Amino acid sequence: MKDSPKYACTYFDKNFLYRGKALINSFLKNSSENDIIYVLALDDETKSSLYKTKDQRVIIIELNDILPLGDNQKVYKTNRELYFSLTPTLCKYLILKKELSHVLYLDADVFIFSSLDCLYDEVNGCTIAACSHRRPYIIDLIGRNYGKFNVGINYFSNDSESIKCLTE
Repeated sequence: MKDSPKYACTYFDKNFLYRGKALINSFLKNSSENDIIYVLALDDETKSSLYKTKDQRVIIIELNDILPLGDNQKVYKTNRELYFSLTPTLCKYLILKKELSHVLYLDADVFIFSSLDCLYDEVNGCTIAACSHRRPYIIDLIGRNYGKFNVGINYFSNDSESIKCLTE
């Protein structure tokens, strides 16, 4: 997978714009010229700012493009509720509609310090990969409400198991 393009995705609105742009810049700095990051812009301000990036490796997606694959927006009382449901919908959209071989989801507040090759080497051959929190033991004792896995980094291959996971 070292020579194959790597596909990442994220989403954010104007409230996370600077964090999201930091993620994008760190991705571009630490990836090859074949790697692409798809960014779901959740509002007009974010979309406008991202179009100024003018890097072909940053592909902007609008919310209306992916909503038919997810739940109807009207079932959510707040934008926050909608946003928390978007990760599987975005990943499914990229796998099914863009026909990507895989996608790595990254929360907008993630920052990449070096090449993602080691991560891709670790997940090579996997259908789905998730990252545990890796918290100190004492934090686990008081943080049981947060679960074992960190939802900020997820990997999905383009196969029936991933699609099933993203759909159900």
